[in-house]
Amino acid sequence: MKRICILIMGILIGTDIMAQTISVSSFKLLDSDLTANTIGTMEQDQNGETAALIKVVTTQTGFSFDGGSMGIVKTRQTPGEVWVYVPKGAKRVTIKHPQLGVLRDYYYPISIEAARTYEMVLATGEVQTIVKQKSNSQYLVLKVTPTNAIVELDNEVLPNTNGLAQKFVKLGTYDYRVQAPNYHTAAGKVIVDDPDTKKVIEISLLPAFGWVELLSNEENDGAQVYIDNSLVGTIPFKSKDLPSGEHHVRVVKPMYDAYSQTINVADNQITQITPLLKADYSAVTINVDNNADIYVNDEKKGTGSWTGNLSSGSYVMEAKKDGHRSTLTNVEVSADQKIQTIQLQSPTPIYGSLNITSVPSEADVYIDGKSLGLTPLFIPKALIGQQNIVLTHKGYDDYKSTISIEEGGTATLNVKMTDENLILVNLSSNASNATVYVDGKEYGKISEKFRLTSGYHKLKLVADGFQDVEKGIIVAKPSTQSSYGQHIQMIPLKVTIHSDLPNSYISIDNKNFEYCGYTVGEKFELSKGIHSIAARHEGKREFKTEINVVRGDEVFLVSFSKRNIFSPDINKEEFDQQMSKIEEDLKEHVIKQDKKNKIEAWEKITLTSFSSEVSGMTRLGDVTQKYNNLTAFSSLNRKNYERCIKRMKKAAAKLGATKILLGTPYQGGVLNSFCIIPATAYK
Repeated sequence: MKRICILIMGILIGTDIMAQTISVSSFKLLDSDLTANTIGTMEQDQNGETAALIKVVTTQTGFSFDGGSMGIVKTRQTPGEVWVYVPKGAKRVTIKHPQLGVLRDYYYPISIEAARTYEMVLATGEVQTIVKQKSNSQYLVLKVTPTNAIVELDNEVLPNTNGLAQKFVKLGTYDYRVQAPNYHTAAGKVIVDDPDTKKVIEISLLPAFGWVELLSNEENDGAQVYIDNSLVGTIPFKSKDLPSGEHHVRVVKPMYDAYSQTINVADNQITQITPLLKADYSAVTINVDNNADIYVNDEKKGTGSWTGNLSSGSYVMEAKKDGHRSTLTNVEVSADQKIQTIQLQSPTPIYGSLNITSVPSEADVYIDGKSLGLTPLFIPKALIGQQNIVLTHKGYDDYKSTISIEEGGTATLNVKMTDENLILVNLSSNASNATVYVDGKEYGKISEKFRLTSGYHKLKLVADGFQDVEKGIIVAKPSTQSSYGQHIQMIPLKVTIHSDLPNSYISIDNKNFEYCGYTVGEKFELSKGIHSIAARHEGKREFKTEINVVRGDEVFLVSFSKRNIFSPDINKEEFDQQMSKIEEDLKEHVIKQDKKNKIEAWEKITLTSFSSEVSGMTRLGDVTQKYNNLTAFSSLNRKNYERCIKRMKKAAAKLGATKILLGTPYQGGVLNSFCIIPATAYK
C-alpha cells in the first residue's frame, strides 16, 4: 500500500513539472555592455546590419527561440546565459523548452536597436523539482485617436506608433494623459489587475477645431479671402481645420469695399457666411478726338473711346498720339456717380516740314496711306516722327521709304524713279471703248499700253452697254517675262421688254418694228441713256414714249391699256399690277383649255433657286431628275399654249414624269410663278 502511494505521488509531481510555464522576470538595456558591438562576439543580420544581443539569464539549458517574421540571427549557449542575436526592430519572441513549456509572443517592452546588448532574466521551474512562480505584471496598451497624440503614463511619455502606445507594468493603478494639437486633452486613471490578460483602453480626443465656409453670390464670386491676416483662397471657399474660438475674416475684391467680420468657430462645426460686398466703382466712358490712344494711370485702355468700370479714387488720364504732345487730366471717380462721361483734350500736333521732289515729276505722294498731292510737293505742316512715304507714277516702280521729321525742321526727299521692275501690259476686248482700272486706279482705255509691277493685281474693265468685268491677274517678274497680254471678253447688257398683249411690236429709236413677247420679254442691246419707243398692236392705237437705260439690264413692260411703259426699277407697284393681270388672264385661259381634262387647279409657287435653272431651259431631263420627277417649260402664253402642251405630253411620256410644270410671267430673266398639272391628264 505504501509503495502504491509513493508511485501516485511521483506521477503527480511529474505532471506538475510538465505544466510549469516560462516567464520573464525582467528585461532591460545594458548600457555599458559592448558585447553586441565587439569583434568576435558581433553578428550581422540578413540586411548586413549589426544584430542586437539579448543575454537570456537562466540556469537551464535546451531552450529554442522563435522571432516570428523578423527571425533569429543566431543563438549561443554560455555558462548561466543563452545569447540570442536578433535583428534591429525585433518586436517579440517565443521561447520553448521540452520540459518547461512555452512562453508565446513575449513583446519586448523597449525598442530593440542595432549593436546594443540587452538582458532578459527568465523565471523557470527546475526540471527535477516543482517550481511555481505567480506573475504580478501585465501589458497596458493605449489605442489613441488622433494617431499622433502624445501619451503619458505616470508622467512618463510612452512611444506611440500609429496610435498604439504600450508598456509592461506591474499590477496596480496608473495615471494617463493624452494630448494633441487642436484637440481637447484627455486624462484619467487605469487599473491593471489581471496578470493573465493585457489591459487595452481606447481613447479618442474630442476636436478643438471647426471650419468656416464662405458662400458665393454675384458680387463676391472670386473675391480673395483672408483669415487672421493670411490669404487663404477665393470665394467660394471652405477652410482647413481652424482652432475653436474667434477668428477674423476679411474679403477683398477690386471695385468693392472690403468686407470684415469676426466669427466664432465651434468644436467640430462648420460656420457658414455669405459676405455682402458693396460696389465701389463707377461706369466710366472716356472719349478723345483725333483717334488718340487713351491711358489711365499709365495703362492703355483704348483708342478714341473706352468704356469700363473704375473703382473710386483719383486717376491720371492721358491722351497720346504719335507726332503729338500728350495731354494729362486728373479725374476723381466716385461710386456715388454711377455713370460718368469724360472728354479728354486731344493731343496737340507737333510739326516740322517736308519737301519732296521726284524725277519724273507729278508722282503721287502718299504718307501713311493718305494721298497728299503730286511732286514737287512742300508740306509746311508734317507731323514729327517716322513717316512712311510712297511715291507712285504711271510707268514707274513704286518708291517706298521712311523719313524722320523733327520739330521745327525741314526734311528733304529727292527721288529718282525707275522702271526696272515693270512689265509692259497689252490688253484687248470685244468692248473697244472699255476703260481699264488696276488696283482701283484708272489706267486709261483698253487700247492703250501701260506698265505694271510684277505680282498680283485687281483688274476692272468698264464699258457702256457691257457688264463690268473684275478679275485678278498675276504679272511675272521681268526676268521671266518681258510683257503681259490678255484678251477679255465682256458680256453685252440687254434690256428686256414685255408686252401685255400677244403679237405686239415695238420700234426703238425710230428703227424697224420688232416683235415684243407676251410673257417672255424680248431682249435688246441698248446703250445707256434716253431711248424713244413706239408700240404697235393690231386693233390698238400706236403710242410713243421714252425709256431711260441706266444700267443696261433693266426690265420694261409695254402696257397698251395704260398706253405707257412700266419698269420695276422706277414704278414697281404699277409694274407688278400689270404683270398680275397678265398672270390672271393666263390662269383663266389654262383652266378653260383644260376643262376637257378635268384640270381646274392652279397652284402658284415661288421657287427662286429653281427659277434660275428653268429660265430658257431646253434640257427637260436635267430638271426632271433633280426636282422630284417634274417636266418643265418656261415659255407659256396664249399663242404657244397648244404647242407647249404637245411638247409636255411627249416629254412626260418619255421621262415617266408624274407632273408637268408650266411657267408663267418672266421678270428680269427669272420666272415668278408656276402652274402644276398632273402629267396623267396628257398620256
